[in-house]
Amino acid sequence: MTLKTRSVSPMLTAQSESFARHYDLGIWWSMNGREGTGLLEDEYFVVNFKTCLKHGLFDGNHDETLYGSIGFYLGMIHGGLLTPDFTLREDISTLVELQNHEFSVGYQIGRDWAFNEAESEELVKADVDFIRRLKEFVSDTMHSYVFLEGQDDLLYWYIGCRLGELSTLFFPQI
Repeated sequence: MTLKTRSVSPMLTAQSESFARHYDLGIWWSMNGREGTGLLEDEYFVVNFKTCLKHGLFDGNHDETLYGSIGFYLGMIHGGLLTPDFTLREDISTLVELQNHEFSVGYQIGRDWAFNEAESEELVKADVDFIRRLKEFVSDTMHSYVFLEGQDDLLYWYIGCRLGELSTLFFPQI
């Protein structure tokens, strides 16, 4: 993916044009358009995931919008990792600022699984794989989630697991 003639290796291989376009936009917006720069808080992806749920984007009828939305959110996270010259910041070791306990636990579980247990073919490498997992989670677990206000622990934990897995692309095992 490119940004103003700069090449940025994405977290995931984009098979969807909507994902790729919005991922680039998310990186740009994160680095140029939002107040402040740097890491986003762990709740960023969770809050936006819930918005996608509330708008019914996981129902299979809105895939282009879903891919664009998830691409933008991941691009925003990725942009928070970069310096103005598009290199990885040296002062960070997580994709997002870990604040929520359940998210932090899930994040570490995702990292540990990716480094120590996952077979190569199990690791998420493309946007379609990542979004397929999100859709499966929604189908299996979150079908009545929008009615369960205040029941966020499972969602924070699950998103933490997924982003922890993706973090292995940027941060080595310690």
